[in-house]
Amino acid sequence: MRILVYDSDMEKSKNENSKKPKNIICPKCKENIKMDIKDFKINLYECKNGHEIKNILLNEFDETQSIELDKIICDTCKIKDKSKTYNNEFFKCLKCNKNLCPLCKSKHDNKHEIIDIKLFISNK
Repeated sequence: MRILVYDSDMEKSKNENSKKPKNIICPKCKENIKMDIKDFKINLYECKNGHEIKNILLNEFDETQSIELDKIICDTCKIKDKSKTYNNEFFKCLKCNKNLCPLCKSKHDNKHEIIDIKLFISNK
């Protein structure tokens, strides 16, 4: 007799900490990137940081398109990450190009345009 044990809490927390972006992103820096499919392989190019990734297999592409919430860290306090804030709230200042936790957002220059990071991340 064999018993298979599956820890659903472990899988759940792993999935909750990872989100899919709304756009195609560079696997290295998570910025928007262009995509081309040729001969059943995906090429990513024209990332704003100059990254270029070639020959990604179709079945491996999905793995390159996830954002770990605990890797999104506040650029001001350097302490809080998106996975540890209430309702995973986090913001981005478009003028400074900084990620901001809710507390640092309240102290940030209110003349800057600050948007919710959820605009870039899918709820899936």
